[in-house]
Parts: sequence; structure tokens; C-alpha cells
Amino acid sequence: MLFGLSPATLQEKTKAIQQHCINMEVSHEHSSGVCVTVSANRIKGLTYDAEKHSPEQVREAINQCFEKWSNETKEYFETNIDTILESVPKVFRQELKNQLLGN
Repeated sequence: MLFGLSPATLQEKTKAIQQHCINMEVSHEHSSGVCVTVSANRIKGLTYDAEKHSPEQVREAINQCFEKWSNETKEYFETNIDTILESVPKVFRQELKNQLLGN
């Protein structure tokens, strides 16, 4: 254990940050009116009218929502990486950054 932070603790911290992003939910309303809510690899909510919306519109709304999720988690990392890194001793910052950005 160095500087009061064991490798296991560092790994737990990394995992917690990654979990936060995986569980982050993002909602999107397609121009056609299809509403989607997703987290990492799951559709959490999908609202559409089967008579009004085509399968293509639904698929497009889902794809756009996953794209939005991807951008928002990337943005979360980019905006918070310094704060995240400040929470660990300097000697571990590069390793934590590598772990976070490597996955």
C-alpha cells in the first residue's frame, strides 16, 4: 500500500466511475415523436405509436439515443477527469487515467 491507497482501492474507484457511466440514463425524442431512454447496453424506455411510427423511425430513434448516450458519457469523462484524478495521489493519476480511458 502506497500513500494510503492500495491497488485494490484504485481499481474499485475506477470501477465505480465506469459503473456511473454505464448506468447513466439518457433520453431522446426523435423528430417523429418516438421517445427512447437508454443506459449503456439497454433500452430502459420506448414510447411510440405503432400505427403512426414506422419500424425505421423507431430504429433511428434508438440509434440516435445510444449515440447521445455515448457522447454524454464521453463528455462526462472529459469534463470530470481532472476532478476524478485529483481525488487520488499524484503517483496513481496516470494509472487511473489509463484504466478509465483504456476501456
